Amino acid sequence: MTDTPPSDCPTQGAEFDMMSALDWKDGIATLPGSDIRFRMTEFGTLEIVTDLEVKGQQTEPKCETLDPVQSHTPTPPPETQSQLGTAAASSNQNQPGSSQAKGKLARDLSFLLFISGTGPANKKRAWSWPVYLEEEKAIAAPVKLFKEHQSFPQSRNGFKVGMKLEGLDPCHPSLFCVLTVAEIQGYRVRLHFDGYPECYDFWANADSWDLKPAGWCEKNGHKLLLPKDCKDGEFNWSMYVKNCRGQLAPKHLFKSLNASVTPSGFRAGMKLEAVDRKNPSLICVATIAAVVDNRLLIHFDNWDETYDYWCDASSPYIHPVGFCEEAKLALTTPAEYKHPKGFSWEKYLEETGTQAAPARAFKPRPLHGFQIGMRVEAVDKRNPMLIRAATIVDTEDHRLKVHFDGWNSEYDYWVETDWPDLHPVGWCQKTGHPLQYPNGEKLPPPLPVNELTKVTGVFSALSVVCKLD
Repeated sequence: MTDTPPSDCPTQGAEFDMMSALDWKDGIATLPGSDIRFRMTEFGTLEIVTDLEVKGQQTEPKCETLDPVQSHTPTPPPETQSQLGTAAASSNQNQPGSSQAKGKLARDLSFLLFISGTGPANKKRAWSWPVYLEEEKAIAAPVKLFKEHQSFPQSRNGFKVGMKLEGLDPCHPSLFCVLTVAEIQGYRVRLHFDGYPECYDFWANADSWDLKPAGWCEKNGHKLLLPKDCKDGEFNWSMYVKNCRGQLAPKHLFKSLNASVTPSGFRAGMKLEAVDRKNPSLICVATIAAVVDNRLLIHFDNWDETYDYWCDASSPYIHPVGFCEEAKLALTTPAEYKHPKGFSWEKYLEETGTQAAPARAFKPRPLHGFQIGMRVEAVDKRNPMLIRAATIVDTEDHRLKVHFDGWNSEYDYWVETDWPDLHPVGWCQKTGHPLQYPNGEKLPPPLPVNELTKVTGVFSALSVVCKLD
């Protein structure tokens, strides 16, 4: 790999400071030679500011971003790279803060906005939530309706590619596995199961409760599913990381470790009645298989672990013993139970030597405030690397139906109101994650200030820029 610029470009001159190349006033930066304005976000990124915002109107940020190069796979950069703003005809003309340097920067940024399809150079208006909401006569779902884990994060994503950790298998929620961070997208991470094919990789938010630091399972008495080439009783995190030449994810990155725990009254082994999330019409005899923090692992008696799921005490899918009888609903008895028609909780508890979860431990969940027509950002379950602009098209007590704007209704699906991949409008912009908006194009994330002088993957375009000089 080489850092040599394209052969038809002038040689690199002295690199100048991006911040000094912008004219700053009242927190707003102007790009010399253009009408483009910037401001700094709380995540240390620059975002473009519209005229309405400069005039002080209290609206959501109408902003576009500067990274036209995004990849959904951890592909290494091409063999040649070029640094934006460092090519110049001579070093004397490209000194930091010089008018030549600023003019060059303005031209280069304008051209990059043009080739990314986000700037005015192609006479195509940039897409933004405020303009879109106004055109559609729609409203964004209020931020207050979202849970903390769905709303705007309070810190950056500190994970790095190659870091190792422990985490839940989303397809087998009772299993904790050895994972490696394979890709970063804004506040999300793509996680790989060590020793298994890449097709099993999955995405999670950086603050997901499902992610735990190395050693968590051993400390808390949970079984860790090891990579295929490791043997039980011989696995040691220190030796494993050393042999893999990897790095353990530091504990401070795991937000769930700092979560406050409220005594719930639930204990592992207690019995209850629970909805089968994969077959919601069924309410079944179930057991609390584990209690971790404020979460319960629900297991259906005599069924395999693929039906297990985690929930909290306020989940609308768990009920105390006797709920079905009182509500005159059918209770699905354990598979292969010898007397299904004559099932009695009293007799079953005695046979199994267990006790029922106390009714006082179940907490009713208040109804959500989401309404039909509200706009949100949601992960596309069919292609989980993507987050799309979406509309709520139907609601139930604890669920809502998501429709992806610009797409056929056959792609709509129902999600829980506390689904971690449901976010308020602007979440992608704030966290640096690409947003797939209605016309099928991608809204790139803001580019960190220290990366604004480095643009990879558009080398032919930069060659044209150099030739224009």
